Amino acid sequence: PKQVGVRCGSAIKGFSVPGRQSLVEAKFPVSKKQCTLPELLKANSGIDEATATIVFETGECTYCTCIQKVDTKNYGLPQTRNRTYMFVWKPDDPDNYEDDLGYYWQALVTYLQNPVRHSLDAFILDTDHDNIRVFREALNGPPGRHTKRSVFQEIDFFTSGNANVKHNTIAREKLGIEKMSRPNVGGGERGKKQIPPHYWLEYLDIQPQRQLDMLDILHISAARDAETHDSNFSSFFWNISQNVSKEKHRSAVPGIAGCISPGGEFFVTNLGRPLLGSEKLLVQGIPYFRLALGSESEVELGDLAGNAMSLTVVCATMLAALTCHQLRTECPHATSVKAGKEVERAKRIEANIHRFLETNGGMEKAKNIILPPEAPAFESSVDATSAFEAFAALATDAVKSSVWCTCETSGRNSKPAESSQFCTFMHCPTCRTSCCSNCLGSHTGYQLDSHVLEEKRISTDEHNNGCFVSKVRNTAPASIYFDKKSIRFLAEQNEGDIHRVGELWKVIFNLEKIKRHRRKWVLHYNARDNNGVGEVVAEFCITIGELWTESQNDTASVEVGMKGELISYFPAKTPPLVPGKLEPCAIVVVKDGNSEWLVRKESSRISMKVV
Repeated sequence: PKQVGVRCGSAIKGFSVPGRQSLVEAKFPVSKKQCTLPELLKANSGIDEATATIVFETGECTYCTCIQKVDTKNYGLPQTRNRTYMFVWKPDDPDNYEDDLGYYWQALVTYLQNPVRHSLDAFILDTDHDNIRVFREALNGPPGRHTKRSVFQEIDFFTSGNANVKHNTIAREKLGIEKMSRPNVGGGERGKKQIPPHYWLEYLDIQPQRQLDMLDILHISAARDAETHDSNFSSFFWNISQNVSKEKHRSAVPGIAGCISPGGEFFVTNLGRPLLGSEKLLVQGIPYFRLALGSESEVELGDLAGNAMSLTVVCATMLAALTCHQLRTECPHATSVKAGKEVERAKRIEANIHRFLETNGGMEKAKNIILPPEAPAFESSVDATSAFEAFAALATDAVKSSVWCTCETSGRNSKPAESSQFCTFMHCPTCRTSCCSNCLGSHTGYQLDSHVLEEKRISTDEHNNGCFVSKVRNTAPASIYFDKKSIRFLAEQNEGDIHRVGELWKVIFNLEKIKRHRRKWVLHYNARDNNGVGEVVAEFCITIGELWTESQNDTASVEVGMKGELISYFPAKTPPLVPGKLEPCAIVVVKDGNSEWLVRKESSRISMKVV
């Protein structure tokens, strides 16, 4: 090849040419004591510089190499990360420089591909997670206030003489965007900004104007795309740590993140917040919560993830390296392929290997679902139906104590005005958007000018989330179950029990977490296998608060109450596997003293003719 590395004192043994089992003997220029590489190739006519390989004397030690290009999104992770892996092995015959073991390794690496099934949102932590809460508390604490103070002293970005101004100016000129067009973030001097109501205000407060202007440019680019997207409601992944001229407003595949790099600051638009270091590790396939880490900062965790290799890709290449020799032994079709042109031979070997693997390593056939037999009820649990009306009675309190502003999504409560016992919120009765009076500032705050706002005053006692959690825990049973008649009824609603609920008669649903959402609370009851200590096999979610909203002119019709959703995870755990989001197989709704059960039927297809 054109680039070679030569160790001082090494002797040339010959040339390895594709398609030949033996080496081509090297001829040294007779008239010279020393020569350059071009002179050596000239003396050996017929040697192609682009394909031939120089082989040096290494005694009895011979190694062969093979490379394979991989992309992380082909191995189950929502990230575009192109890398090249090299497989190095010692052939059984030291003189066989064309050993074909690398073809088997390449074929296994390709066979182990598992295209990503879940978008980036599935790898992101909940807003009330401890990691998120600690990060937001730091933004609201002394470190965040110190950075905010310095940012709020900056003058206008375009008149500041900053070296990055030219990049933003050129990007606006190429896209035809006016200099002062800032529709999404509205950044300006002295910390001025009007941001969407789902953005983290405390995070945007510490961002320089370059990043804020970049968010506006990318937002306008997404809106002007051939397929228009509002970035506030679409999952875009923007690296705001680099200049806007180097960042694309959308990825090639929706829901797939770009390459995670050290020092990168990635902003997720539909969530209005950055991607944390722990989430970057999860996107790399690294089980963050199983690592024995110390007190690493967010920057250190982000650098750790950016410098790491995707775990699923590493596992695939290592597994292929450990098994490729055995595969060559057990795959007679591939070993019988005679030597020919290198590319054609590799394709034929790969096709034969895939045929062998598909024949012997196929999916297990679907098992018949057995309906639950007559089994005794669990004496230690409580029937779920008896608690539904008690949950529905808490619906009004649930709405008042729920999240009313983005600053409350990680567990905080909005602060009331001085010497006041009420929290003041501004909300839109049509779209149900709301924020507290502290975040609705004319200079820095949320952008709600297009909404018809009404004032909502809630007492601090009613808005106290801790008091409501105590009420829920006093009402909610620790465990619930569905008796055999209920499970048999659900299983018989669809031919073949497509939701696999027939297995749920064996399990008890235990209360694991209570989550606070906008205008509602959600209780999660999980059922686990292996006597309640294994993996989750089903979930029963109970929603208390606003259940349904319908906009009518300038108002909205709102219904409050209780809703329970039963979801079976067996379709995603037992063959035949069902990819994608699992829908509830049964729903119970209690409102205005009335209860109603809804059972999901098997999906059916219809044909429509558009005239």
